[in-house]
Amino acid sequence: MKKKLFDNLSLASLCLELSLMLKAGISISEAFLLLEEDEKDRECREVFHRVFRELEQGGELEAVLRETGVFPSYMAAMVGIGQQTGSLESVFRGLAAYYQRQENISSAIRSAVVYPLALFFMVLVVLGVLITEVLPIFNDVFSQLGASLSPAALAFMELGQALDAAKWVLLGFLAALLLLIALSAIVPSLREGFVRFCGRILAGTRLGRKVATARLASAMAMGLAGAMDVDSSLEAAQDLVAGSAVSPQIAECRRLIGEGKSFCEAVSETALFDPACCRMLSIGVRAGAADSVMEEIARRTQEEADQAIDRAVGRAEPILVTVMALVVGLVLLSVMLPLMGVMSSIG
Repeated sequence: MKKKLFDNLSLASLCLELSLMLKAGISISEAFLLLEEDEKDRECREVFHRVFRELEQGGELEAVLRETGVFPSYMAAMVGIGQQTGSLESVFRGLAAYYQRQENISSAIRSAVVYPLALFFMVLVVLGVLITEVLPIFNDVFSQLGASLSPAALAFMELGQALDAAKWVLLGFLAALLLLIALSAIVPSLREGFVRFCGRILAGTRLGRKVATARLASAMAMGLAGAMDVDSSLEAAQDLVAGSAVSPQIAECRRLIGEGKSFCEAVSETALFDPACCRMLSIGVRAGAADSVMEEIARRTQEEADQAIDRAVGRAEPILVTVMALVVGLVLLSVMLPLMGVMSSIG
């Protein structure tokens, strides 16, 4: 079973360090030896030592990375292409940018989900205190005055009594949920699983499509920069965004390319990217700079995804605040109106 030892941020840092060491003329085996000497984490040191030892014994870097079971298969495949084409240093540099973009997207997804959830729980807590603690006090006051709460207030109070009866179950569920959130912030495998879960929730939305398009463009830029052909880049990208909104379009794009259409024509017909990006890509292909253009498309699509996530979070806050204000206002009105009637009759 593959162990998740490196998250996207760690992979970005690792690939950047390897790129810099290769650029400085250090061999790849010596680079892993230096990484081992500087690493504080015991498990990472063992991985780096294993890679160094097997490279010194004549192993191929791609095969060694796969055998460790801790590096992504996409990274190993790109390293293999880099060795074949003699561009390992540029491949590691591209991988560093790729994994940094993936981390930025993942962080944005977490922000888009965690903040509204926290605000939603705050609304529930405020409402819970009102219907379990405040309304019973008012009910006692009304009873002493010979009056009763309004039907709406009574319904809220009955709900509060039901919640109060099940409070230990609810508190246990809340504690387990908070523990899971805390662990997902600490453990890389849980954090990635949380991001994938959020991604599945967002998959069918417009926001999910923008995020998937950004991942696709980033993977395509990395593949083309690593001297992958178009179909191989699309295949690798399809695996990375499997289950997303753009996955069927990638399959259709590959089918059209297999029927003899050019990459630009297939991308345009399937609307894989917006028209402006398609025009940029067409010009880049004719100029022989498809990898550079795809890198620019990756940057633009990530910016668009970030902006879409920011807008979604910005809309969630006023909606939740408005809902909280309406509910709290309804509860208070259901209490205050009968109270005013009682005060009027006393006066």
